[in-house]
Amino acid sequence: MPYCITVMYNASFMPTSTQHVDRYLRVFGRNVKVKRVWLNLTQGQLAERAGLCRTFIGKLERGQAGINVVKLPALARALGVRPAELLPEPQPATLASRAASTHSRPARTAQRPRDKPTRVMLCGRP
Repeated sequence: MPYCITVMYNASFMPTSTQHVDRYLRVFGRNVKVKRVWLNLTQGQLAERAGLCRTFIGKLERGQAGINVVKLPALARALGVRPAELLPEPQPATLASRAASTHSRPARTAQRPRDKPTRVMLCGRP
């Protein structure tokens, strides 16, 4: 059966520096592991349910790898949650430091406002 997922994100919430990306991956991995352990699943069992490799699940949980938007729905479905439940929440300190750093940059033209949400639709077949 075909599926369609709409992902809304706000560009100002996306990680920008390597440090923020590393933290984002670690929190995402922790969320995956918490859900997996709650369901009493091994990494191998989760990998089989999601159609992924066991070693990839381990790397995700350790924050050593990220997942693309095509594989995220399968992983979330295998854990019985919505994809958004696995994603980290933006941190107020990160947002404040980002806002301060954007004021020192010269104004950009012909770009969409950073506070306007972007919608991405993913469609396919399982």
